[in-house]
Amino acid sequence: LEDILQKLMDEGMLVNREKFPNLAKNIVSFLRCFHDNKQNSELQTLLSKLYAPFLWRYVKSINQNVRLTATEVFLSAYPIEDMSSSKQERESEIDKQNTLLKTLLMDEVPEVRCIVVTGLGKILANYWLLMTSNTINSFMAPIIKDLSCESVVKV
Repeated sequence: LEDILQKLMDEGMLVNREKFPNLAKNIVSFLRCFHDNKQNSELQTLLSKLYAPFLWRYVKSINQNVRLTATEVFLSAYPIEDMSSSKQERESEIDKQNTLLKTLLMDEVPEVRCIVVTGLGKILANYWLLMTSNTINSFMAPIIKDLSCESVVKV
């Protein structure tokens, strides 16, 4: 069952959003069902292990459709943690994810930036008490200083 789920996760991020927009949305919605149940530490660890081989590569993909879908999944799954790891390892992994979020805020594709701003709003609404003020400021500064002046209407 885990292999089938991982294959769906992997191939779902490669779906051509332009040709099959409903399929891409449905896959992200299906995966969100798992992400919404992260209070189960075993499920959270499983998601971390299933995404590990490809999610980070797809979020940095040159193909904007792959990057867009992977970013959407990443934001839905945030924070992706292996609960079997030590606290220090988990904190380090979250720091890497936060750095990736800051990078995605400045993505060259307006749709990616738009999804990141929306996703960060949800992340901050849920996790702001767990984040340092420096982390929150590092997310908000580019949104306020750069993206609020964006000439692209979507952002």
